[in-house]
Amino acid sequence: MFPHDGAGLIRSNVASISEPRGTRPGGSDLDLLRAGLFEGEGAGNAWDRWLLAGGSPPSGPARRLLPLAEWNLRRLGILAAGTATGRPGTVEEAWVQQEGIADAAASLIGSLSRVVSRVVVIKGLALAALVYPHRALRPMGDVDLLVPEGEFGAAVGCLEAEGWRAVAREPASRMLHLHGQAFAGPAPMEVDLHRHALMESCAGGADAGFLARSVPFVSGDVRAWTLSPADHLLSVCVHGLRWSPVPPVHWVADAVLLLRREPAALDWDVLVSEARARDLCLPLLLALNFLGSEFGAAVPTEVLANLRRHSRGWRRRLEVASRMRRPSLLRGVFLHWRASSGELKALPLGERIRAFPTYLREMWGLHQERELPLALLKKIRSRLRWRAA
Repeated sequence: MFPHDGAGLIRSNVASISEPRGTRPGGSDLDLLRAGLFEGEGAGNAWDRWLLAGGSPPSGPARRLLPLAEWNLRRLGILAAGTATGRPGTVEEAWVQQEGIADAAASLIGSLSRVVSRVVVIKGLALAALVYPHRALRPMGDVDLLVPEGEFGAAVGCLEAEGWRAVAREPASRMLHLHGQAFAGPAPMEVDLHRHALMESCAGGADAGFLARSVPFVSGDVRAWTLSPADHLLSVCVHGLRWSPVPPVHWVADAVLLLRREPAALDWDVLVSEARARDLCLPLLLALNFLGSEFGAAVPTEVLANLRRHSRGWRRRLEVASRMRRPSLLRGVFLHWRASSGELKALPLGERIRAFPTYLREMWGLHQERELPLALLKKIRSRLRWRAA
């Protein structure tokens, strides 16, 4: 949920950014995605490669892809029910789990709707209902909800009154710069409550477009709002390219199915303009290029050209490459600088530089700027101990 440090190398062009393992699927995960998304022989061949690579029984991210793969192979007549893992079908198993999450989410959204003006369902729960053949095919362990940033406090109070508690208690100063907070409580999932949809865009008013374009969302007992197709695609692609200890490989299926199911409703001009406003053209370009090359996703050439024109600059390349790599202290400080500059982008460079120590103090939970050098030394010592362990 919270910003992490990544690493990066400065390169001379977009295509040369080194994309490390853990950001884009590869190997057996890629084959399992193909088994779930391809038609005919291509799906069957991908499934066979996955099995030969030791994919069954599944582990890690593969468990979240398996229901989609099994459903697709059963639809194509390649696989019989229950043969994917040698036990009852993963589709049926996922369906039972997802129904429990959806029921709990419906109740919680109903409570939130009484205290905030709009509850926008983003990511898994919304995409499972909108673009997947059945919502059981998109397993999830959490529910992501976006509320207007000025009403975030009221939403937190509502969650706490319903028995939910923050997974990590954060200083109030740090919460000013975070895009949301995770909550655990009396239901079989975690709730990620967002004041901003993306950690890369936490400036005031960053989500005004997302909220204005949100559309009614109804799925079973869930009554709320969700993002427009273009805004969903931007969110999925940017989130998918971040480094994570558990790679979120399902972002590929989310994006491919979104492009297949919503081609007419997807406003490419909105996608590009929103990416430009958030300075996220480069990660979006990398994601769309990958989807086109590996899964044949149809993206207009003029869209790619427009994104490429607004992806230049070493700072952008370094930021994206940093987010795509394992956290480190120096990369973290650089990402903090980029986040601080984004929040204060209307100010001259000199004022942004002078404001940066205050941003770091607030993010690190310190009382005074003079504590920063000691805090930095402690972080360095902690890193060195971690590497030596």
